[in-house]
Amino acid sequence: MNDFDARMRRLFADADTSPGFEARVHARVAALEAPPAASRRADAERRREIERRRLRREAWANGAIVAGTGAAGVALVLRHGAEVSQWVERIASVASDPSLSTGFALAVLAAGAWPLLRSFRPR
Repeated sequence: MNDFDARMRRLFADADTSPGFEARVHARVAALEAPPAASRRADAERRREIERRRLRREAWANGAIVAGTGAAGVALVLRHGAEVSQWVERIASVASDPSLSTGFALAVLAAGAWPLLRSFRPR
């Protein structure tokens, strides 16, 4: 443990702990030159322009993804139309089952009411 204490003393030997430390720090900070408003404004405009370009690139990428997904869907329907229609009919027949729809509706209702029900629970 003495080795640790010696290392800490050595590391913090130059630390300023004398009275008036905060006042001296405030004086040093006040003496620093602030960048001119025009420079700060130019920096903000530059960052804004960079962010605008990034968002534009992301929008183009998202559009390309949507277009590619749509094209793949159209190609799927054109190539395998009969199989896709049978698959959709099977899903529709299963979804139209009243017991399944009621169970799904109850599950959604319970999931939505869960936070409200938890608020009534004593802690």
